[in-house]
Amino acid sequence: MKDSSQSSHAPILFDASCNGMQNLSALFSDIELGELSNVIANDEEIPQDVYTDISVSVKESIKKIEDESLRNIFNKIKVTRQLMNRPVMTIPYNVSLNSMQEQLVQDGFFIKHFESLTVNKGFSYTVNPDIVNNNEVLKLSNIEMGSPSPKFYMILYNSVYNRIPSLQVFKKYLDELINVLLKLNKPVVWTTPSGMTISLSNRKFKSYESKSLFIKKRSRSVTISLPTTSLDTRKIKRDFMPNFIHSMDASNIQLLIQRLIEISDNTINLYTIHDWFCKYS
Repeated sequence: MKDSSQSSHAPILFDASCNGMQNLSALFSDIELGELSNVIANDEEIPQDVYTDISVSVKESIKKIEDESLRNIFNKIKVTRQLMNRPVMTIPYNVSLNSMQEQLVQDGFFIKHFESLTVNKGFSYTVNPDIVNNNEVLKLSNIEMGSPSPKFYMILYNSVYNRIPSLQVFKKYLDELINVLLKLNKPVVWTTPSGMTISLSNRKFKSYESKSLFIKKRSRSVTISLPTTSLDTRKIKRDFMPNFIHSMDASNIQLLIQRLIEISDNTINLYTIHDWFCKYS
């Protein structure tokens, strides 16, 4: 405000810069990743934009494609910050290549078309004209979009690790640590900085068929699923990273509130939204 004698009670809204990378950089004391995700201020004190940074890496990867025809096609696509937002944000959560593909379709960057069971594995893709040069209608086959490299989805996925190789090292370390626990049939347990203990101990279920006293027809049975003593290792491995990152976010909020109470005598109004409240409410 221009007049320093006046006060405003308008809320200040802000969000983290790719919190998955932020938490991993803090956990492993990675200075480069911390600067890139704004955990650490750089010398110029100018906020970094990891999404734009990695979009540049994608463009460099496209330039190196040996197939000239494929390279020319991909050069028509505008690799924007918005396009890279979801891949950069979710890869630290152990998102798979297939899941990343579906997310980009859901976000409207690509329209997926079913062709047939025999042509190009059944699908083709139309690129949203908003991210194509001159708003050209650009249609790509499933082979051009999928794996193996240097197909477009694969380039997006690999560019995150090419730009931040330490990220793959950190994820591999955590994966191997979890593998040891799961081989021992032990749950994955950790305590957040705010003191909350979390346990991932998903169990496998076994189905049983049973007769119901309330169903008259004897031919009909009821199937029930009961938990076993075996851990669902696949689900635990898949769910660990997003649960871990979200627990760190929640812990940061708890510690922030405690600190604000200490320094403000409850004179600061604070409201927080953790993750997608509209999705999980």
